[in-house]
Amino acid sequence: QLNRVIDIIKVVDMTYCPSVDRELALIKINAKPNQRGELFQVSDVFRAKVMDVGQSTMILEITGTSNKIDDFIALLTPYTILEIARSGIVSMERGKKLKK
Repeated sequence: QLNRVIDIIKVVDMTYCPSVDRELALIKINAKPNQRGELFQVSDVFRAKVMDVGQSTMILEITGTSNKIDDFIALLTPYTILEIARSGIVSMERGKKLKK
């Protein structure tokens, strides 16, 4: 994957711009068969997607603000989180301004 990384050409500070900000997280958790119903319900409340169900694990995908993802992770801690991959915040300025 590192061979595919593209050099950064330009960075823009979007702190004070009207923008849309999102983050993606993939979370792998221990999921016994008797816990899966609960996990589907928690995922539904946060609009997370179940990406994979294995014998004893589940992988969940969630997008949103960093706070939303942090809250979701906090609710999942009783289920034993095995792995988390987070994208970091990705932003795009609102409106019709053309970026060159």
